[in-house]
Amino acid sequence: MVSILMKRNASFLLFLFILILCICSDFYDSGVVNLWSLRYMSEVQNTVSPNEISHFVPETHPRSRHWRAIWAIDNGNAQTALAILKVTIVEGDQYALQLSALAYEQLEDFSAATLIWKQARNVPALHRVAISANQKDRLYDAFQAYYAAWQVDPNKGTLPLVDFYRRAGDYPTAEGVLRQALVSLPISKYRSIWFSRLGGVLIKQNLWLEAVDVNQEGIAENPKNWELYLNLGRSYYEAGYAVDVAVAEFRKALDTDSIIEKALLDIGQFLMVGQMYEIIGDKANAINSYQRALSLDSNNKFASQRLNRLTNDG
Repeated sequence: MVSILMKRNASFLLFLFILILCICSDFYDSGVVNLWSLRYMSEVQNTVSPNEISHFVPETHPRSRHWRAIWAIDNGNAQTALAILKVTIVEGDQYALQLSALAYEQLEDFSAATLIWKQARNVPALHRVAISANQKDRLYDAFQAYYAAWQVDPNKGTLPLVDFYRRAGDYPTAEGVLRQALVSLPISKYRSIWFSRLGGVLIKQNLWLEAVDVNQEGIAENPKNWELYLNLGRSYYEAGYAVDVAVAEFRKALDTDSIIEKALLDIGQFLMVGQMYEIIGDKANAINSYQRALSLDSNNKFASQRLNRLTNDG
């Protein structure tokens, strides 16, 4: 009887020992995972120095490769990040694919980043790539990113693409994109800006009568957009309408808002405002507008000539 009980107890103890080992092993694995997670978060939040973070990432954690890749990117090791993410990308991990886009951005492989962000339909990321490419004078890469953003979301992508074309001096293409947006998107918070951009693009092409029609249509939709009145007055003046007709629109622009106090960053706007003030006989504000234009471009001949004429006339 005693031997039977001893055998049963031994079997129970062995079972208990194995159970404890399994539980301890699970606790150990969980502890390693959670400890690394906490240390990773501390690193991301800059609460520990980089050399304190463990380079051992528990492979049992489903996000381990993501964390290692982010840590590599944050430390400027984009190639390492791509190597880490390779396996999970092949497996169809979309988040890993987007992390790889960040790595490609760091490597200035803007074309690869654009393809991934377009697939993810991430317009802000595409605009970020376009800006980075533009800053590096990689104009074709910038165009690809702006164009991809426009394809993904014409509502948010139209203005950046149009402004890219305008900076490049491609006004006919900018005009086409704006007209398409106004026709295809009858409800958008950007419509008033599209109208004012289109009016400006037509002015750049000396299409004064078309500009008159566009700015009038824009004013009908939004009578509070001062730039539309400014464009309309300029279009009237250049198209040969009576001066008082143009001046009336200029005065509406002034009544709509205080143009000269606005943070206008476009030198073309300052030049147009300067001419407007000249036409209505406000010499002081005309001089101020040309001076602000020259603060953006000290070599602008038109602003220099108008300013010299105004100041020398006494």
